[in-house]
Amino acid sequence: MRRQTAVFISLFILATAFTQAQPNLNIKRVVVNWPAVELYFSVGCNGTPAYNMLVSDFKVYDNGEEMTSLTLACPDPAQSCAMSTALVFDASGSMAGAGNAGAIAGGEAFVQSMDGQNDEAAVIWFNTYPTLQQGLTSDTSLLNAAVRAIPAAGGTAVWDALYVGLVQVANSGSNSCRAVVLLTDGMDNASTHFPSELIAFANAQHI
Repeated sequence: MRRQTAVFISLFILATAFTQAQPNLNIKRVVVNWPAVELYFSVGCNGTPAYNMLVSDFKVYDNGEEMTSLTLACPDPAQSCAMSTALVFDASGSMAGAGNAGAIAGGEAFVQSMDGQNDEAAVIWFNTYPTLQQGLTSDTSLLNAAVRAIPAAGGTAVWDALYVGLVQVANSGSNSCRAVVLLTDGMDNASTHFPSELIAFANAQHI
């Protein structure tokens, strides 16, 4: 049985880099895949973000005991991160008309924002059941064709469709930045999966 773990992170050296002001640390998310614990956070001072921190700039405690096995990764804000993204669209009957047109326009705008080389996306639509219209690809012409094929009829299997998107990115995504973007206008009424299950899966897969 996994024991309950309280994780605390404290900043102790950053002030030397900002001698005229108080540093701040904002924890965004904690992911526990025991024995690994991941902390997602931002560091800054007076509204200025810092990206040059070292592991030695932090202390992490687990139930009062200082942890010595730490790694730190910080993305370079000047460099774009190639994306592997599943686009999941509501294609239920309530989306007929303006909703469907807006979804297609949004999908095309997303595809247009891709770099056409390294970024990749998949297109999934759902009504009573999810449909993988286009698997992960960087071919924007295939993606646009898939987006334009989104129908509007049937029920709303939001969570089952989200699961298909997560599996697509987890199993086929080739980029380090990975996401699922889901658009819906209503509540789920047809799924066999549940939000807690999907959140746990997404966290475990770094999506």
